[in-house]
Amino acid sequence: MSGRRESARDAWLLMFEFFESQKNAFFALAEECGVTPIQLHLLRALDTVEFVPMGQTVVARACDRSTLTRLVDRLVSEGLVERRESEIDRRVKEIRLTAKGGECRDRIDARLKTPPRAMAQLSEEDLQALIEILGRVVRTES
Repeated sequence: MSGRRESARDAWLLMFEFFESQKNAFFALAEECGVTPIQLHLLRALDTVEFVPMGQTVVARACDRSTLTRLVDRLVSEGLVERRESEIDRRVKEIRLTAKGGECRDRIDARLKTPPRAMAQLSEEDLQALIEILGRVVRTES
């Protein structure tokens, strides 16, 4: 294996380990909000203005329709999401956040924007380098 490939592999494994080390904090945040981690992802992907077809949500790509329906049912019962039939096709269900769901999403986003202690302790120079590198990686993958 070439040096570059080996370095890319090592960098990727370290990134994966870093995110894994933060998993418990993410699960705790979901629990504080009274939702499951996958419901937390769904809340973050919605807004309070636009209805979106359930099948086009970020979570729909990760689970089957019956699972998605159960996830949304629970969020509806908690008053975090509202669901309606599409005005274009009654077979399609659309969802959006309620005001309560928007407040919950905003609390979640505020917490997720707080970096872990280890990252917050990096120097400004290291943080800027990390931002630049990750930005290039994200743009390449998009």
